[in-house]
Amino acid sequence: MALDGWKINVGTATSIVGNAQDDVDMLEGKEVALTTSFTEAATACDHIEIGGALDGLLSGFLGPLLAAGRNAGNSICGNTLATINAYNSADGIMAGDAEKAIYSVPTPPSAKQDAR
Repeated sequence: MALDGWKINVGTATSIVGNAQDDVDMLEGKEVALTTSFTEAATACDHIEIGGALDGLLSGFLGPLLAAGRNAGNSICGNTLATINAYNSADGIMAGDAEKAIYSVPTPPSAKQDAR
């Protein structure tokens, strides 16, 4: 399938990815809030088994899940920006190459060379 006529507005696309990155960055603050909430809940329980269960849930499941989400979001945003930049750069490179090619049209061989 050809992508003829496919256009990208680099500024708009970059802005959208930037907004997504801002949302991903907010997860870091949520991690601190989550840890604080679980610590406070465990302390309020005043029950060692319940506190241990809450701590296990935080450290074994919720904390890693939140960190994985943040890492995945950072990876997606970073790779998307790299793709946008590659598209934009390649477009400029191809345009430059095409312009150079206009002026470097090879001279056709002479009839004398063809006779060899």
